[in-house]
This record gives sequence, C-alpha cells and structure tokens, in this order.
Amino acid sequence: VVTILKTPTGYLRVHEKPIESSSEISRAFVGREYPFEAFSPLKDWIEINLNASQSGWILSRYATTSGALR
Repeated sequence: VVTILKTPTGYLRVHEKPIESSSEISRAFVGREYPFEAFSPLKDWIEINLNASQSGWILSRYATTSGALR
C-alpha cells in the first residue's frame, strides 16, 4: 500500500511515466492509499494502481509504502 504524505499543494501529480516532464494523468490526494505496483530503478518514483485499468507514477519523497512489496 502506498500512502500519500503532506505536500505543498495537497496532492501529487500522477504521471504517465517516471519523469516530471511526462503527462499528468491524474492527481493523488494527501492521506489517500493506493495499491503499490513498482519502484523505478533509483526508487525515486513509485508506480501506483489508480483503478482496474490504469496505473501511474508519483514522486517517492511524498509517499510511504507498507505491506508486502514486490
């Protein structure tokens, strides 16, 4: 499980790819929990599951992970 931490804006931009210049596909709000999908190679991004058909990437410095990680 990925929990969104406090951010300056109250949300995180969820990107299509693990790079800030990638398209924003959604927003993840502070306190919300999302299923964990993967870490980027440097673990600076986390892929989260948004719904049954979509996942996206958030900056790891604004989130915590818990539970069994793959």
